[in-house]
Amino acid sequence: MRNKRVLNTIAEYIILNFNESKMECIDYLCERASEVSNLCEVDIDFIEEELIDRNSPAYTALIEIIKQKLKLDKMKQNLCIEEVYPFFYIKNIRSDYKEDENAYKEKLEYILKHEDESKKGYFYQELVVKVMEDLGVKCEVIKKSYDGGIDIIGEQNIGILNNNIIFPIEVYGQVKCYNNKVKPAEIKQLIKDEIYYLMESNNILEIKCIKLLFISHCGFTEKAKEYANNTQIILFDSEDLIGLLLKKRKSNNAFNYIEEKYNSLDINGAK
Repeated sequence: MRNKRVLNTIAEYIILNFNESKMECIDYLCERASEVSNLCEVDIDFIEEELIDRNSPAYTALIEIIKQKLKLDKMKQNLCIEEVYPFFYIKNIRSDYKEDENAYKEKLEYILKHEDESKKGYFYQELVVKVMEDLGVKCEVIKKSYDGGIDIIGEQNIGILNNNIIFPIEVYGQVKCYNNKVKPAEIKQLIKDEIYYLMESNNILEIKCIKLLFISHCGFTEKAKEYANNTQIILFDSEDLIGLLLKKRKSNNAFNYIEEKYNSLDINGAK
């Protein structure tokens, strides 16, 4: 019982303090044996004689505890245990994630800088649609002659009570590829645009669950964020979209779209 409490304490120390890219757990313990002993109030002999041994029951138990804690603690999803028996590596997924995030951000910035002004807005709208679809939301760009300011419309089915009840949520979105941050007036306009769209499409009297999104490449002013929070409008900038894709995507349409556009600019001599 005492050993289990000790191993829990050591597991928590490793999860909270691991900052390497990838390292075998036993090597990590070897390097930090004294520190672990002091901070976790564990006898150094226990660490050196029982824990730092790939074949010891204590080491195997420690690995299992770390696995369970990572599985249960949503805040620690940046770490994982990679097993190549009898070796157990702690891997920092976040380091790979950041590299991918920065790479896609740089490519998107490059595209928006070099794309024709007349095509830039259309490219960004199509990208947002592909992002939504990769996240499981059926989405499309609305015809300009009919939108009343709404750029995209989507639908997602939500299940409750173990999916015994399924109901659709409609998503109306405004997409802006500005070089500056969106202000509160534009967020307010989205609410007016929603009403206009419902009237034009003869849906004003229908009872629906509707969620409003505003997507802006460069983000939003603090006042705009405050207004959106008060009116329950969801805001995304390009960094948010890339982050969501890396964490929760079900397919790669948006990333493929970025790669294709980036490569086409290269072929056409933009780079």
